[in-house]
Amino acid sequence: MQARLVIAVLAAICGPACGGSSPSAPSGPDLPPGPTPAPIVASGENWSLRLNDFTGAPANTISPGGLIIIPTYGSGMPLLALEGAFNTSMGSVSAVLQPFGRCFDWDTNRVRFTGTRSGNTVELEGQPNQAQVVRITLTMSGSGDAAEGTYTISGGCANGSNGRISGRRVNLASVWTGMMGTIPVRLDMLMAPAPDPDGNFNVSGTAAFTGTPCFANAEITRRARGRIIFPDILSATHRMELIAEVWHDLSAMKVSWALTQGSCSELQGGDTTLFRQ
Repeated sequence: MQARLVIAVLAAICGPACGGSSPSAPSGPDLPPGPTPAPIVASGENWSLRLNDFTGAPANTISPGGLIIIPTYGSGMPLLALEGAFNTSMGSVSAVLQPFGRCFDWDTNRVRFTGTRSGNTVELEGQPNQAQVVRITLTMSGSGDAAEGTYTISGGCANGSNGRISGRRVNLASVWTGMMGTIPVRLDMLMAPAPDPDGNFNVSGTAAFTGTPCFANAEITRRARGRIIFPDILSATHRMELIAEVWHDLSAMKVSWALTQGSCSELQGGDTTLFRQ
């Protein structure tokens, strides 16, 4: 199915490298262990941080709607985006963000940041992730729901990468409507006010389809990170898996869906755009 194929492609792109083991070297004197990084607990609101400079990205990475097409998220540039929980409070700030790009493992990877905020200036440094350290400096907007700044990456696959970055707070709670094939759909989506430890925001709500007996009394489940949503739609007899990416202006979302439980020829799978009401 299409949604599962997208996931399989992403997983294949971002799978771990293979290699053999080396002969063990003679042991030396025992050394004291290095300091263990303090755990960073996800908190704050749902944010999307995306790189402004896409030089070297694959052709057609940027669509007319301002999207970074999901299947190319795992290829092209070393880093394309960071999606998830960002606590922008004064003083100490933190973030737990999923990185997208060819230098990071897809889905399971998280970059965990700590930093400070003074006035509207935020400085963040990520804990090493696959030998890479991401540093970000941002200037917050007066309203506090957007930011502009720069990033640098040292070490690992993305060593030396740098450029401009912009971000915005993303509230997914809304009514989203459109067509899935020939079937009108309405999603009344809610979003958890706080993230889980990995920077995910649970989504919930109800889904209604017109002109089909499938998915009576359907509910929305699963999670979102930034502008990327992984919702499932469940009824007593059917299950549909979706992958969605919200437009930069938050007015619509690009959706790929596939039926994974039950029989419903009119909702088997496909791609569509749903619009915020």
